Amino acid sequence: MQKEKIAAEDEKLQAETALQREKIAAEREKTQADEREQLRQHTERQLRIERGVPVTDPVRADGFRLSSAVKFVPRFQDNQMDVYLIAFEKCMLVHQFPKDAWTQLIHTQLT
Repeated sequence: MQKEKIAAEDEKLQAETALQREKIAAEREKTQADEREQLRQHTERQLRIERGVPVTDPVRADGFRLSSAVKFVPRFQDNQMDVYLIAFEKCMLVHQFPKDAWTQLIHTQLT
């Protein structure tokens, strides 16, 4: 009875571990695909810049437009970095901006 219980728990743990590994692998694949897409877009933008073709601010599939979101970013004051970062994060969450755009948005205030 005890051995059966242990064997059942072991099988359950192995199944959970396998599921976790599959999830991690799927997340890794998605991340890599996203990185490849970002690299492709970056390369395309660089080529457009080199050729003198105007670079537009494309609307993403989720409807996010960086140029429109910039106006919601709080203003930075040099002496209050910790307060600014908290306000920035709250703003990003309230407006539900995608996390992969946060660095581009904060960059507009820190340069």
